Amino acid sequence: MIRTVLVYLINDLDGTILLGRARRGIGKGKLNGGGGKIHEGETPEQTAVREMREELSVDIDEKNLKKIAEHTFHFQNGARWHTIVYFARAWSGEPRESEEMTELQWYTTDALPYAQMWADDILWLPQVFAGNTVTAEFHFDENSDTITSYRIEGTKRA
Repeated sequence: MIRTVLVYLINDLDGTILLGRARRGIGKGKLNGGGGKIHEGETPEQTAVREMREELSVDIDEKNLKKIAEHTFHFQNGARWHTIVYFARAWSGEPRESEEMTELQWYTTDALPYAQMWADDILWLPQVFAGNTVTAEFHFDENSDTITSYRIEGTKRA
């Protein structure tokens, strides 16, 4: 099982979310937040801080990470990913493109470009924006573009 994190920057002033286009890796070409694989000896929060610095040039304090989802992804080639998803509403620095992320843009949560994102995002992100914490499991086809089955559970955040 590959363990990963995903972080979305949220601008509380106007309610927008930052997305960027992945330049490489399994999500190449898709719009997403920043994130990556958890290294040996790292906590998910430490990974989130490191990945946001590497991918978007912003510094986040671990206490400013809010866990909003936890997903398990199953791919037809046998790969399995476990991803912890966070919102970050405070950071220092201005998000910048990197070798990993390009086309950074702020989107309103009611006008996200789901057709350019992972196929699962449209199924769970609206629940998060409605105030739920989500746990989900997704099964993808061989191209990682089509969901063959899924299960989503949401609980109201305190």
